Amino acid sequence: AAGLLVLLAIATTIGFVRRGQVRNGTRGEAAWWKFDEGHGTVAYDSSGSGLQGLVNGNPRWTEGKLGQALLLDGFATFASGRKLDGLPLGNAERTIAAWVKPDVNLVDDVGIFHYGAAGPDLRGASFLLSITRRGKVYFGKVVRSGGVESSLSVTDGQWHHLVGTWDGEATRIFIDGALDGAVRLALEPATGDSSGWMIGRYLHDGTPFRGAIDDVRAYRRA
Repeated sequence: AAGLLVLLAIATTIGFVRRGQVRNGTRGEAAWWKFDEGHGTVAYDSSGSGLQGLVNGNPRWTEGKLGQALLLDGFATFASGRKLDGLPLGNAERTIAAWVKPDVNLVDDVGIFHYGAAGPDLRGASFLLSITRRGKVYFGKVVRSGGVESSLSVTDGQWHHLVGTWDGEATRIFIDGALDGAVRLALEPATGDSSGWMIGRYLHDGTPFRGAIDDVRAYRRA
C-alpha cells in the first residue's frame, strides 16, 4: 500500500499517468502554448522557456477545451517560432500533448506540432504529431521515416486529447487517456534544431490544419 501511494504521488507531481493523461495546471513543461490570447499575432509560451511564436495568417479564436483555442482555417493560419530552447533534441525522451478538434473532412495529412530540422535529406531530423487524411493520429519522425499511427480516427467533430511519447525505445500514442498504439523504432530519432517549430502546419509546407487546436505542451520525458 505504501508503494502504491508513492507511485501515485510521483504521477501527480510530474503530471502524467501511464494512460497518457496530462493534467491541467502542471509544471515541468519544456513548452506550453495555451492559445488563450483571444486576439493578436503572438502565441505565448507559458512554460517559462521563452518560446513565443507568431500566429500567421488570419487568426481567430474559439471556445476551447481549456479556455480558448486557436481556430485554423486550413489555408494560411498557423503558429510558428524559430527558437527550440529546452525542447528535446537528438534521441532524447519526449512527450507531445494537445487538445484538437479537427475538421471532419480532411483532404490531406495535417500537422499538429512539428519541430526540428526539415529538408529533403533530413527525414529523420524532425519530429511531429499529426493527423493523416484518414483521420488517424501519427507520432514520430516524418511519416514513413519511423513512428506510430493510431487505429482510431479522431475526425468525428469532437475534442480529443492526443499524447505522443518516445521513451528511447518505442513511440506510443494515447487518445483520450487510452493507449492506442506503440511501435519500436529501428533507428532512433536525430532531431535537429535548424528549422524551429510549427503548430497547425508541417515545417516543410504541406496542407495546414483545419479545425481547432488547444493547449499544446512538450515535455523532456516520456
